[in-house]
Amino acid sequence: MEPSNTSAIRPLTDDEIGRLEKALGQPIERTYLAHWVWRAIQAFIWLMTLPSPRERRDDLKKFAEQGRKWIETLEKSHSTRLLTPVLDVEQLMSSVRGFCDAVDALAQQLDQAVGPGHPRTNVALEALLEPLIGIAKRAKVLPSLPNRALLGPIDPDAVPPFFAFVTEALDIAMDVIRSSLLPAHQIDAGLVAVSNVTDQSLVKTIEGLRGRTGREGSIGLVEWDIAEDDERDLPRHSQSRAE
Repeated sequence: MEPSNTSAIRPLTDDEIGRLEKALGQPIERTYLAHWVWRAIQAFIWLMTLPSPRERRDDLKKFAEQGRKWIETLEKSHSTRLLTPVLDVEQLMSSVRGFCDAVDALAQQLDQAVGPGHPRTNVALEALLEPLIGIAKRAKVLPSLPNRALLGPIDPDAVPPFFAFVTEALDIAMDVIRSSLLPAHQIDAGLVAVSNVTDQSLVKTIEGLRGRTGREGSIGLVEWDIAEDDERDLPRHSQSRAE
C-alpha cells in the first residue's frame, strides 16, 4: 500500500468552516480553525495509507527468501560456470548473502512491532482527534464527553459542544476525503475508517488521549480542568506526527 499524496486533500469550504464554528460555539480565528482541521484530516489519511509493520516485515522476508532462492539456483545450475569469465560469481553471491542477512535482521526488529497493539485505524483516529482537542482548548471549550456507559445511541440533546464539534469535524472529514483528488483505494480506506467510528468508540479514544478526570454531571458529562495546560498548543504537537 503506497502512502497517499496528502497535498491532494482539498481545503475546507466556507460552508464547512461555518459548520465547525457553529458546533464549537465559541469564537476562534477562522484561518486557524480551517488550517488545523485540514491538517487533522491530512494526518489521518497519511497514517491510514502507510504500510503497517506487519506489511513491511513480510516484504523484507520475501526479499530475503527470494535472494536465497536465487543463490541456490546459481549454485545448482550447470550454466553458472559460463558466467565466470565475465563475472565474479562467488563475490556476487557473497554480497547477496550479506544483503539477505541484513534484511532478515531488520525483519526481526519489525517483529517486535507486530502484535495485538493499536490497529492502524486507532492510531490514525488519534492523530485526527489531537488537533481537534487543541482547537477546543484554544477556544476555551471544555472537552466534555457523553458518558460512554450510557446504553443505546447518544441523545443529541445531551451532547456537549466539544463532542458536537468533533462529530461535525468527522462528518466534514468524510466529505473532504470523498471529494479530494486521491486514488480510489485511499478514498475508500479513509471513508470506511471514518464511517466505522461510533459515538462510544469516539468517547473511548478521546478519554485515552485526554485522561478521564473531573466529575460526571446529571446528564453523564465528563469534564476536565483545562486551566492547567492552556499554554500547551496541541495542534503544533500534532503537526510533528503528520510530517
